Amino acid sequence: MEQKNKEYLDKEISKHKPRLLSPIINTILGIAFIVLMVRVTIVNKINPFYLVLVIILMIIFIGGSWYTNFFFKKKNKALTKDFEKETELLFKAVYELKKGTYIEPTKPVLFNIIEKYSDIKEISYDTEKREFLPKAEHEIFINIGASCSGLVVNFDTLEVIGFQGMSPYSIWQKKKVVLPDAIDGTLQLNMEGFNKVKKLTLKILSQTDIYYNSKTGYFAAGDMKKTVLDENVRIGDNIIVSLYDNQIKCIYIKLQPNLFDK
Repeated sequence: MEQKNKEYLDKEISKHKPRLLSPIINTILGIAFIVLMVRVTIVNKINPFYLVLVIILMIIFIGGSWYTNFFFKKKNKALTKDFEKETELLFKAVYELKKGTYIEPTKPVLFNIIEKYSDIKEISYDTEKREFLPKAEHEIFINIGASCSGLVVNFDTLEVIGFQGMSPYSIWQKKKVVLPDAIDGTLQLNMEGFNKVKKLTLKILSQTDIYYNSKTGYFAAGDMKKTVLDENVRIGDNIIVSLYDNQIKCIYIKLQPNLFDK
């Protein structure tokens, strides 16, 4: 990681360091004020309603102080460290991809649908390494979106044989994901207009969003808006690829629910 990025992350981690002094002082002051109000209420025979109101306000004040200075900062510190880890992993993943021929095509990357079922092995997600598994040997890779994950293509047959790569879950948006109805089949990359070379990466859908529904475990990368012209192909037990005009529109994967619950 570049030094300036490291300094920025160190600064962010320091900024989100949980503070105990402020909430402890505020707790002492809050309790002292409550005790004082109890004494004033008894001595001056003030309506107890105002005492109850003061106690409620002090509880909110003390609770808010602990949340903003300790629990919230503690949570953000953990998230910042996650971001630091993901940045390092993403940097390494991009470096590996660009060792070969890396192209961001200006023309469409097309796929043909083959009726035979490819039966890709079930895809899972490693929350520690931020990777889709299992890994498959490949010479052509279709990198999708802002992450370094995508479709694995067999060099000889040009058939899609898997989905793998690194994808930082901090960029996954929480959203309801509904899997489309699909037919079983296989996708074959159309290399027309591209040189067939080993270690080739084609980057598509660069601006696409990534979604995850923690309740169902459904993951999606791309445009989830469904139309009657879409062709949806199930190429494995838990992966569906949606195409429009022979171009990949969205990829759906059924992952484990609540992946990031701690």
